[in-house]
Amino acid sequence: EILRVFTQMIRQLANLAHTTSPDQANFHHYSCILEQLATVKVGVVLVELTKTLDSDHSLRGHGGTKNSSDEEEGVSSEEALETLADLIRTILTCVNIDHPTQIHNHAVAAVSACIDEFDSTLPIPILDELLTCVAGGPTVYVTNPAAVEAAAKAAAAAAKRKKSKK
Repeated sequence: EILRVFTQMIRQLANLAHTTSPDQANFHHYSCILEQLATVKVGVVLVELTKTLDSDHSLRGHGGTKNSSDEEEGVSSEEALETLADLIRTILTCVNIDHPTQIHNHAVAAVSACIDEFDSTLPIPILDELLTCVAGGPTVYVTNPAAVEAAAKAAAAAAKRKKSKK
């Protein structure tokens, strides 16, 4: 049940990518989700769920008993980790340069809270999401190469005129 709540929250949060201004419809709703992730650290619930289910799994493997709530919900550590990775991916991809600084700050705080909660060892899926984002680097969209060439020529001509005036 809890993973379904997180999945729905992630879907709603992804809409932040399409609303970059407070003037746009539903921007406030989507930014509130991110704010809650940052201030209340809701994502840490997924981290704790992942760690708890991992420890329960290792206890069961060494003669421990199975927790009846895990059996009823059917939640596994892998599912919780996958949901957490999806949350981090969504935050990293939906926030862009067009968003207000406050949104950027909330995104950093939300992702940092999850990473910090893992102490010293990050699971591979979380590390993959972070490195994928870093490896992607800044994105430049060139819609009309002729316009870019014309702008470059105009800038070069302006620089040449400026030098010749000196």
